[in-house]
Amino acid sequence: MPHKIILSRLQDGRQFVAKFAGNVLEDLIVDHTDRSYPKLETIYWGQAQREIAGTGGQVILLPSQNKGLLRNSKSFPEGELIQVQVNSLPQDGKPISLRKRIVLKGKYLVLTEDKLGINIARGIKCKDTQSRLKSRVDEVLSRNPIQANFGLIVRTASQDSSKELINELNQFIKLISGLRQKPMNNKPCLIYEGPDLYVLAKRDWLNLQNEEVAELDAVDSSADYDEVMELIHQSIQPKKTLPSGANMFFDQTEAMVVVDVNTSSVIQKKGTLMASREAGKVLCRELRIRGLSGKIVVDFPSMNKQNKRVILECIKGSLYQDNVPTVIHGWTNMGNFEMERKRDRVLAMGRIGE
Repeated sequence: MPHKIILSRLQDGRQFVAKFAGNVLEDLIVDHTDRSYPKLETIYWGQAQREIAGTGGQVILLPSQNKGLLRNSKSFPEGELIQVQVNSLPQDGKPISLRKRIVLKGKYLVLTEDKLGINIARGIKCKDTQSRLKSRVDEVLSRNPIQANFGLIVRTASQDSSKELINELNQFIKLISGLRQKPMNNKPCLIYEGPDLYVLAKRDWLNLQNEEVAELDAVDSSADYDEVMELIHQSIQPKKTLPSGANMFFDQTEAMVVVDVNTSSVIQKKGTLMASREAGKVLCRELRIRGLSGKIVVDFPSMNKQNKRVILECIKGSLYQDNVPTVIHGWTNMGNFEMERKRDRVLAMGRIGE
């Protein structure tokens, strides 16, 4: 089915990007509500502050007296300058999430610190194409090697764009060469600002076949804009009705996201399994378009172990089409299903299209 990419702004001026397959909203990313919050993938020199006991995290002082939280890393002496990257988007009022390992992502390449080697994306199946792309990258690196321990992945978009691949690689090599230059005044500073939403959409979404791109202005194209906003508004409601007549209810709390699968008036034989399978197949998409992330608890109707395995496969199938890093924890003793999703976008449900 043809895909349509919408680049536009909300009434308050924040950018948003939406991807539709026909009239079905497949993905939605909205700017952070806090305009001072840094973009994803932004890189800083930050100053190590105190450790937070019991959390495995350390406070990092950023420019303009902003503070972030670095997790899953060794501790650093207070006052030491360290290089950090914005890792994910938090809920309002929570600290900026940081990571120590630097990842540079482009349309054709991904470079990751401490992950040495040249790897080709699994989407490039042709052996000749794999060899050609690897040879082109090796040729560039032999003349102008990366001045740090970065490995790279050649993305699927490169298979028909080897010239653009080389141009992007040269840009990354130039960027990496300046990453290790500490500021002379030994104070926190910005090294690299992450891309805005339009750039992200063009980078990560425009590899589809038959895609159509439309940039809508609320004033100049009011009819089309209103239609898009109405579709988005209908798609991100807390209640989702499934084809069988069952419903999914989404609730964002301070601690986690709770999803209730309600069979409602479904009375067919095996109706509970039918409704649960429908919910499992669309679960990741429905979470994605609403911007729901973090700890996810799904309350499916009661079922036996065999049916639970069927639902798990449905969820894994939904996850296969998803691009949000997700960890599946499985079923609890109470019969709930648990998973965790990276906070790579802000909450959209209840915040746009009203």
